[in-house]
Amino acid sequence: MKKGVVVNIESTVQSIQRAIEEAELMAGCQIQSVYAASPAATSLDQLAWHGRDQGQGGRPGDVDRVIESARALAIPADQKVLHVLPQEFIIDGQEGIREPIGMSGVRLEAKVHIVTGAVSAARTSSSACAAADSRSTTSFSSSWPRACRC
Repeated sequence: MKKGVVVNIESTVQSIQRAIEEAELMAGCQIQSVYAASPAATSLDQLAWHGRDQGQGGRPGDVDRVIESARALAIPADQKVLHVLPQEFIIDGQEGIREPIGMSGVRLEAKVHIVTGAVSAARTSSSACAAADSRSTTSFSSSWPRACRC
């Protein structure tokens, strides 16, 4: 790998296999799934919004729609959205809401952190993980942990 991009798939596959074997030896158990971080991603901040009817409580579907609307971002064709991470919600201008479920309002907005990455790099990384092992593999951007707020 070079700057987070696979440049030699065979070498990357061997490195993944070695890492899994070493982790199993250290943990003393069999690894069931693998999480692979890719630093070859870019981060964007975005304010997305979704209106809803007055008097309706914040419902899970409302939250899902506002987060999904953030994906409607114009990005180059060679990029794809890897993560949409909610940072906070806003109901009728009231900021700083972490969990809007059950709250009433007319307009629900979300401040989100969007992580994008190169389509080809993501496919190559996924292929390398799949070739290294048949276990369940989840890929994510290495900026994802920094974007999450606890």
